Amino acid sequence: MAVLVAPTKSNLIKAKSSLVLSIKGYELLDKKRNVLIKEMMMWVNRARTMHNEIYVVLEEAYGILQKSNVTLGVKNVEDMTYSIPKEDTYEILLKSVMGIDIPTIKYKADDGFNPAYGFYNSNASLDEARQKFEVVKEKIYELA
Repeated sequence: MAVLVAPTKSNLIKAKSSLVLSIKGYELLDKKRNVLIKEMMMWVNRARTMHNEIYVVLEEAYGILQKSNVTLGVKNVEDMTYSIPKEDTYEILLKSVMGIDIPTIKYKADDGFNPAYGFYNSNASLDEARQKFEVVKEKIYELA
């Protein structure tokens, strides 16, 4: 369905100003898209690097946990995990980039070794595994 516009000088001026506004809007949206793409690519590269770091530390942590499972027994290690408190050291915030809200995670780093299990039925390999998994947790927060 075609809209009929009277061929007057005022309609021509309106059409030209509308075209100018459309071109400026397109250019602005194009610049916004370029900035968002650059921001996204920066985060993708950072995420790729951090993923590799997490993989290395996670592999070490699982190796040490395996050693703990062998020395203490899987059931004992599993029983000790029930005493670990729920994690509440993080907060989800929104960061605005060019009008787009991007969620970010703010977390409080662990301030020392504070095990939730007793030392009677544990050993050093379990403590070492816990420390490695703390490093993994912090790296995952950074990645998120």
